[in-house]
Amino acid sequence: MYSIATDGTPLPLWRLLFTFDGRISRAPFHYVYWATLVLIIGISIAAAGLSEGDGIDDAFGLPLLGFFVLFFYVSIAVGAKRCHDTGRSGWLQLLYILPLFNLGLILYLMFHSGDKKANKYGPYPPGGTEEGAAAEPVRWPPSFANVLFSFKGRIPRSVFWLRGAVPIILLFVIVQGGLLVGGTAILGGNPYPMGGIFPGGLLASADSDFQEAGDKVIGKVTADTGPAQVELEMTAAKTTERITKTVIVGVRTLRVTAARKDPVSYDVTFDWENYPAEAERPATIGQMVFLGVQYSVLSLFLWMLFAIAVKRYHDHDSSGWWSVLGLLPILGQLGLLISLGIMKGKEDDNRFGPDPLQAESAS
Repeated sequence: MYSIATDGTPLPLWRLLFTFDGRISRAPFHYVYWATLVLIIGISIAAAGLSEGDGIDDAFGLPLLGFFVLFFYVSIAVGAKRCHDTGRSGWLQLLYILPLFNLGLILYLMFHSGDKKANKYGPYPPGGTEEGAAAEPVRWPPSFANVLFSFKGRIPRSVFWLRGAVPIILLFVIVQGGLLVGGTAILGGNPYPMGGIFPGGLLASADSDFQEAGDKVIGKVTADTGPAQVELEMTAAKTTERITKTVIVGVRTLRVTAARKDPVSYDVTFDWENYPAEAERPATIGQMVFLGVQYSVLSLFLWMLFAIAVKRYHDHDSSGWWSVLGLLPILGQLGLLISLGIMKGKEDDNRFGPDPLQAESAS
């Protein structure tokens, strides 16, 4: 990780963020990019939460505009130095105004390595390995941090699986499961805005107990319907096939229907008569925070998947950009699995570094 001015002096934080001079590597670019994105989302959520109604109050309009202009300036300044690191002018960022090209540019700045030598925008950082210099010996076994977050070097199949793919999958299941359970518990129902993947909330099923009492059936229903928690009693004749009860919750009307399955078993459903459809309900600030956290975690795991894919392609003596094939459904992902997880890499040293299997056998 480095940031360096054209004259070879290290860039302090204020120059990194606000000037267009010098070069920076991928790591500081990522730190600034994701920190800026998180700040924008957080400030927008805070403004929405403090506003009355569904939109953002006019009182927050000017401060928000000021923040967005500041963040835009910082992103352009940092992006210019990242362009310089690849030997290109910062004016390359004009591609941001073109659809699709803007996505390609951000991926290029995120993942393309810089010049491994001095260029007109500044020297290669002290302590780095310039082109033509002897490669550093490979550390074995590679650390998890190097395997999961770095795009440099090569890894063999064993490292790809045991220190890459398998830990990532297990960690993803644990983290996402914890987020879903924790978000549901904290928010008291559906953690997703606009219905998400659980339209009624994860805990929206009813707990009902119906018993015969003479010529009647008496039941008790307790449920979390998403908008509110309800507890009510329902009574009907034993011959009744469908029991309906209407209750008032706040200013809204809830219709509860119990349909007979057998003499003392009923399916219970809920219908809010004057409550907006799930897709029309405004998201709460808690749901927006939950979704932002989940997207951030997903981005981190995508980073790790691309990191191990890039290093495996390097082991084949191929560009890491081939890992973008994983974005193609089914065929692209199947091809990626075969080439990275099954096919053997090239023997001996290549342009991306020493043979990792030789380092393994020497350890």
